[in-house]
Amino acid sequence: MLDSYMHDNRTIIISTHLINEVEELLEKVVIIKDGEVKVDDYIDEVREKSYYISGKKEDLDRLSILKDETPIKVFGSNVTYSYYEDLNEEDLVLIEDLNIDIDKMSLQDLFINMNKKGRSYMNKNPYFNFLKKDFRQITSIFIVMIVVNIGTTAISNIYSSLQSYDNEPIRFFSQAGSMGVMICFICGIMITLKNFSGAIGIKGDRVGYIKAFVMWSLIISLVVALFGTAIELGYKILIESITNKEVLLRSNSIRGYTSDVGFNIINTNFTWFLKSIFNRFMTNLTLMYTGYMLGAIGYRLKPIYNIILFIITPVTFIAFIVNMAIKNEDFIMEIGMKFIDAVVFICENPMVSILIKLVFMIFAFIVGTRFLIKASTNEYAHDLI
Repeated sequence: MLDSYMHDNRTIIISTHLINEVEELLEKVVIIKDGEVKVDDYIDEVREKSYYISGKKEDLDRLSILKDETPIKVFGSNVTYSYYEDLNEEDLVLIEDLNIDIDKMSLQDLFINMNKKGRSYMNKNPYFNFLKKDFRQITSIFIVMIVVNIGTTAISNIYSSLQSYDNEPIRFFSQAGSMGVMICFICGIMITLKNFSGAIGIKGDRVGYIKAFVMWSLIISLVVALFGTAIELGYKILIESITNKEVLLRSNSIRGYTSDVGFNIINTNFTWFLKSIFNRFMTNLTLMYTGYMLGAIGYRLKPIYNIILFIITPVTFIAFIVNMAIKNEDFIMEIGMKFIDAVVFICENPMVSILIKLVFMIFAFIVGTRFLIKASTNEYAHDLI
């Protein structure tokens, strides 16, 4: 091959992870990172400008060439940098005076270190980018649903108010909270059932996948909570500015349904805004991990057991409750009222509500992770029983 290359002009493509093995064959080096050319020079020039610089941190901090660099190794007060560029005279004097160690760096190490520098968690974990597209789609769907749904309600309220001549406040009911919860729940199920097998088929790093899911679940839960709350407040201000009437905002909550007037009047100040975001974030995250847990169980069970657990069992339970209600209506009503009282108590005691959400969130995440941590790819997934 080399003999042919010497006699005829041609391009040779060699695919390898071991640059040291082909380094002597190279004439010119081009290193590209994130679509940007970082190195483009002849190999002898590249070797002359590739350095390891080591020493005490306080000494290396005095070098201007390392001002914007990140150390590749830290051991106590000693640090090591990889550096690619010419050394200026001022720094060369400091290196000699401070007895700073400086060594040549191989082309292989230059390539590795240059691509390690400044990498964020998102770039270190390939699954973060693997899941990005799906989470973006989910967020887009939620935004469209919320804008259309609440926008339609707002238009209806504005029209009705302009048709009437009284000064009664407008009662504006928002479904942003329930839509956010629904989106997060579906997201948790989908990410497990739809993406897990394909993700671990790439690298097989289940822990990395779960970490990426946790990062995205936090981001999506917060975005959904923030956007839902902001758009409620925005539509409230818009309606008030058009109709010149007070708008009584009610987010969909148990307290709203059980109030004397049938409406939960909210004082939409900054404190309400922060509390609303936090409460929705916790609820969204709880439902996200609940979906994650159910998706993980469904991923590991055989189809017949999924049918039994998720279809036959709920239908049987509902049929049992209906039968009990027909035979003993007072007993079912009593249980129902106790259940409603318990839910109202939880809603009216924020600390109790947060504690319950936190406990169930942790439980769901642990159960889901236990099911997935040893799971196989899709064709062998249903292996639990």
